[in-house]
Formats: sequence, C-alpha cells, structure tokens
Amino acid sequence: MLKPLVDNSRYTKIPFTKAVLKGARIVERTNRYGALGEDKKLVGIYIHSNLYIKEIKSFLANPTYSTDQKIVVICLIQNLPLDAYLDLLKYTADLYKNQKVEEMVLEWVIAPNINKRQIIARCYKDPKVRKLLVQIRQINGLSSTTRLIIQQILTGDETKFL
Repeated sequence: MLKPLVDNSRYTKIPFTKAVLKGARIVERTNRYGALGEDKKLVGIYIHSNLYIKEIKSFLANPTYSTDQKIVVICLIQNLPLDAYLDLLKYTADLYKNQKVEEMVLEWVIAPNINKRQIIARCYKDPKVRKLLVQIRQINGLSSTTRLIIQQILTGDETKFL
C-alpha cells in the first residue's frame, strides 16, 4: 500500500478553491498538467491532500466548476493513501451515477493521465480496489472506453504503462 509522502503536523492549509482555480489557469496557459508541480502552494495541496477531503468532495460535486477544473483537483489528490482514494473514487462514481460529474472526471479518478503514481492501477490486486472497480464497471451508461480501462486495471495490463 502506498503511504503519504510527509507528515502533516507542520503544514498550514490554504484556500483550496482559490488554489485549484489558479492551477486550472496554469494548465490552460501551459497546456500541461505537469506545470502544477511548479507552484509551491499546489505542491503543498498535493503533498497534504488528505487534509482537504471535505474541500475536494465539495469541489467535485459543485456544478459551477468545469470538467477541466475538476481534473486539476484529481491531479492534486494523487498522494492520498489508498483508503482515502477509494473513498473519493466511490464518491465520484456516485456523482457520475447521479449525473453530477462528467464521465471524464470519473475516468480520471480511475486512471489519471498525470504521472505514474496511479494508485488504483498499482493496487489492482487489493480486494477493495477490485470490488469497487467491478461495481463501477456495472454503472448503466458507462462508455466502452471507461469499461476497457477498468478491465485493463483488473487484469493488471494497465501496470505496463506505469
């Protein structure tokens, strides 16, 4: 199981939404998600993302924010421990089922296209991961692309790209 990278005891939280919207502007300007790692405040959120669970859920559920802005949030949660990440994956799947987020947001939580961390693909043998992916794969209206990604994770094929 992947562990958080640092201790949160000396970190001071910053305004989450303001930082994410700044990150979305950075991505729009540079046309690359990797540019998020060049901003110290965004790196702070990435490293300490477990402190922002409430803000993350609120942002993802808010229809005011675009899919692109929500993908920035997904980029910033790649340091979460597995159980917290699974909780957010389940939450995002529920949002998708209730037509509160686009399928692309769910797909990015399952298999983010940002770095090689990809906690779901790396932990594909974990029974909790497998159970949740099988449940998500059964969602009505899910595209064949998302189902294929889930299948590739379940078989371990997705790890070839990590």
